[in-house]
Amino acid sequence: MATRTTAVRRTNGKRIALLALAATSLASAVAPAATQASFPGQNGLIVFTSNRDGDNEIYSMKPDGSDVRVVARGLRNPFGLAFRPGTKKLYASVNGQDKLGTKTRPEPAEMVVLAKRGAFYGWPRCWPSYAKKARAGRCRGVTPPVAYLEPHSSADGLAFWRGDLFVALWGQYLSDRHGRKLVRVDVNSGKASTFARGFDHPLALVVDKTGALLVADWGRGVIYRIQSAGG
Repeated sequence: MATRTTAVRRTNGKRIALLALAATSLASAVAPAATQASFPGQNGLIVFTSNRDGDNEIYSMKPDGSDVRVVARGLRNPFGLAFRPGTKKLYASVNGQDKLGTKTRPEPAEMVVLAKRGAFYGWPRCWPSYAKKARAGRCRGVTPPVAYLEPHSSADGLAFWRGDLFVALWGQYLSDRHGRKLVRVDVNSGKASTFARGFDHPLALVVDKTGALLVADWGRGVIYRIQSAGG
């Protein structure tokens, strides 16, 4: 995998090296992906999302495809999944609807949720308000999100890196008004902050064998490698 470009940026007082890699797949650059994980009392399960209309859920199943079960419901467009290292806690990114709010006060928020077995997250009767950082609508019995993210930013790939959860905000097709960056989420406090900008459409995140964060940019067809300057 050849290196295409290198850049260094300063974020929160730290120098971060970014390398754009010419590649179409993460397969040769990373350790085997953690496609299997465990829920309490159930080992070796595969978890996956479904975002078809009317079927907005997270599922689990055995590796042979049997015993398919719903883990969580009420997620309008669930996309990324990541287990917090050292735990059985599963986090998911969720994209909100497009017809709320205005250009000056966009709504609703995209969100990160902690997927709990049997939980309901609101769609379609309850949605996360970005302005209020609270749920809006008919929200009785709805499990609140962990974090409220920028509206219409398309929260996609997730990865835990250096203790925090990182989210790729893909952005919009025909506008650079929202997203097109990485955000860092403290899953304990729910605080989300911009980590890196300058992408076209960041989509997938994974930590490689060296401990660096890889970012697949769908728009440019490259993979960026992020690490502290010097290694």
